[in-house]
Amino acid sequence: MTLPSQRSLLAMAGYLFAAACAVLLCACYIAGRAALPPRWTAAVAAGALCVPATQFTIRPADKATVTGFMSAYLVFAALPLLAGRYVAAQRKAAEQERLRERSGIAREMHDSLGRRLSLAAVQAAALEVCDLPAAQHAAITRLATAIRASVTELHEILGVLHSERPRGRGMSAAGNLIEEFRAAGATVSAWSRGTPRSLPRQAGETAYRVIEEGLTNAIRHAPGRPVSVATVWEAGTLQLTVVNPADCREYTPGSGLADLAGRLSHLGGSLGHEVADGQFRLHASLPATRGRGVTVLGLAVGILLLVILPVAVLLGVR
Repeated sequence: MTLPSQRSLLAMAGYLFAAACAVLLCACYIAGRAALPPRWTAAVAAGALCVPATQFTIRPADKATVTGFMSAYLVFAALPLLAGRYVAAQRKAAEQERLRERSGIAREMHDSLGRRLSLAAVQAAALEVCDLPAAQHAAITRLATAIRASVTELHEILGVLHSERPRGRGMSAAGNLIEEFRAAGATVSAWSRGTPRSLPRQAGETAYRVIEEGLTNAIRHAPGRPVSVATVWEAGTLQLTVVNPADCREYTPGSGLADLAGRLSHLGGSLGHEVADGQFRLHASLPATRGRGVTVLGLAVGILLLVILPVAVLLGVR
C-alpha cells in the first residue's frame, strides 16, 4: 500500500485548515450575537486560539509564523466575535426602544379601552341580578362572562406590552379557546389527525392565533352559523383549517389576517384564504419542528474538522 507523500498530506492539512478557519469565523460571530456572559465570551476567545495555533506544528516559531498566527486570529476569531457583539448591542437597543413604544401603547389602551370594558362589566353585572325571563337571563350571563373574560385578557395583554414576557398560549390551549367560543353560543366542531407534537414557542403562539382569528372572523361575518376547525399533524408540518359559511363571494382580509400572514412567513409558513361553494376557508401551514438539524450538523462538521486537522498536520510532519 502506497502512503501519500508529505506534500499531499500538507496540502490536505492546508485545505482542512482553511475549512476550520471558516467554521471558526461563523462560530465566533454566532457566539458574539448570542450575547454570552463575559466569562463564556472569554472562553470562546481563548478556545479560538486552537485553530490558528496549529500552524506552529508545521512551521518554525519565527517572526513570520507569529505574524501569521496573530493575523489569522484577528481575522477569523477576534473581529467576527466583536462584530457579533456589536450586532447584539444594536439589537438590544432596538428592543429597548420597542419596549418603550409598547409601554406607551399599553398606557393608552388602559386609559381608554380598559375603562370602557370595566364600565361594560359593571353594567352587565347589574343586569345579571335583574328579574328577567330565563332565556334573557342566560344570554345576559353569557354576555357578562364574555366581558369579564375580555377585561382579564386585556390586563394580560397590557402585562405583555409592559414586560415583553410571552403570553404562553400555544396549541395546548387551543381546546380551551374552542370551549370559550362554544360557551359564548358559537357552534364549533373540531377534529384532529396525526400525532400532536411540542412546537417552538413562537410557532405555538402563532398557531393559537390562527384558530382564534378564524373563529373570531366566523362569528363576526357569519353569526349563528356552524364553524369547523381542522388540525392535521404531518411530518414536520402543522396544517390548520377553519371553515365557515359565507354569503359573499368576495372577502377582503383585515389587519388581523395580514398580521398573521407576516408572522407565518417569518416562521417559514404560509397563510391562505378563499371563498368557494358558499364557504370561507382559512388555511395555515407552519413548520412543526424545532429547527435543530442545521445546528447539529454544523456542530458535527466543526468538531470533525477540528479533530481531523491536527491529525492530518501531525501525519504531514512525519
